[in-house]
Amino acid sequence: MQLQRERLLSETDSDSVRRFIQECVRQAESLELSAKGLIDEERRNLIDLLFAAAALACRLRRSPRRAASIRIRVQSEDSAQPWEEETEARLISRHGALVGLRHPVKIGEWLRVVRLENGREGQARVTWYRRKRRGQREAGLEFTNCDNFWEVDWGALETRA
Repeated sequence: MQLQRERLLSETDSDSVRRFIQECVRQAESLELSAKGLIDEERRNLIDLLFAAAALACRLRRSPRRAASIRIRVQSEDSAQPWEEETEARLISRHGALVGLRHPVKIGEWLRVVRLENGREGQARVTWYRRKRRGQREAGLEFTNCDNFWEVDWGALETRA
């Protein structure tokens, strides 16, 4: 993810790395399950490879990001202190968004997101949060009950990257 953040790894490269890791995992699993002549040390090495590949795969983004300015309404689903505000999604992906907020949130908190231009609703979990200067806040949201909430042709974006 550091390579992606620093723009040293494009979304296309990221996808290639993800496919490479998946193929490594598939072959290591196949070897580990089917090879009868493996000694314990070889089997441990394959298992270590699987764990390392899984850890690396977790650090890669699942889909490309796209700068946006999409008006949304965000509603807290916390019954103790409900709130609602209109804001915008600033950066979107197939699985979520970066949004600006006035209200504080906690990682793991559930929010309802409504697109103002078409009324489409989705449930999102806060996966990242930071407070900026002058009381501004940003949160990373992951949609849990819908795919492609933003209705973007992500395939077209991935081929251009």
